Amino acid sequence: MTKLAIGAFCLAFHGPLLYKAKILKIHEAGSKTVIDKNGSDTEVDLDEIPEEIRKETCYYIHYNGWKASWDEWVSDQRLKELNDENLQLQKELVQSLKPPKKQNTPTQGTSSPPQTSANKASTPAKRKADSTETNTGTSSSSKKAHQESIKSATRAPELERKNEFTLQIPDDLKTILVDDWEYITKDHQLISLPANTTVQDILEAYQGSFGTNQLDITETEKLKEFCSGLRLYFNRSLGKLLLYRFERYQYLNLYESAKTPDGGSYESKDIDYSKLYGGEHLLRLLVVFPSLIATSMMDQVSVGILKNMIEKFLVFLNEKKDTYFSKSYENSPPHYEAEGRLV
Repeated sequence: MTKLAIGAFCLAFHGPLLYKAKILKIHEAGSKTVIDKNGSDTEVDLDEIPEEIRKETCYYIHYNGWKASWDEWVSDQRLKELNDENLQLQKELVQSLKPPKKQNTPTQGTSSPPQTSANKASTPAKRKADSTETNTGTSSSSKKAHQESIKSATRAPELERKNEFTLQIPDDLKTILVDDWEYITKDHQLISLPANTTVQDILEAYQGSFGTNQLDITETEKLKEFCSGLRLYFNRSLGKLLLYRFERYQYLNLYESAKTPDGGSYESKDIDYSKLYGGEHLLRLLVVFPSLIATSMMDQVSVGILKNMIEKFLVFLNEKKDTYFSKSYENSPPHYEAEGRLV
């Protein structure tokens, strides 16, 4: 991605989806200042920039149509240029989380199609029709403004994404992703950490789900490589790609309170987050994985193998969904939201 300028519009990942955003400030790697909206260098308290992206070029963005309380610093890995190809990717990500419409055959004595559990109560918003949307930045007017901004976006040259692919995500996992988004961004709840079943637990269970005679030596090595690769990607991308704005303060407290065996402090990159976070965050990684691989140097054969392995893993997660995904979310402490705004 080419370097973005102050005032430029782009697309930014927030969870598994892309949203239109505007660049308000830029912090160059190694600099003690930021470039503000006037193009001037301004001194900044580096503590306001998340530690895991402080040493690289990062951007302070405003999500179009959202309240300013959602403005945040992000790495360039969270951003994509605003062009036709990435707008198409944005639509594909939205579509990938929508359960397909089921064709209902009318039967005698039935005046309307029966409702499924998915469309009757698939999200907390539907289950709580009177829930407020205050302070969410995702009200109906925000969504309308966001849709209009996409329609009015100027056309730009397309970038080549050689390794683009689409994952087949089971409908129940899509529902979990949508619920997860609403619990955190709308209801301001958090997943308790460490998770009851962590990412490490899930990956070890997946490896153990194959009998001793099911795989040959080559397949066994590929499975181990796949699981270790997912774990590595998870630890590297959690703070930069996988957290919602409301979760950042929880994440910050997590690594600030962690201590090394000799009583010292960890760098965020040295903490094994796969031993702390669980299925919801792992699922967020799998959803954005195609976009991470799209511009990689992997050959088509390797990409095809990877796609097949991810989809098999998604089937496994779907079969174990009652075990691996939280049944409930916890309300954040009274002081959490106020202190979290400072992060």
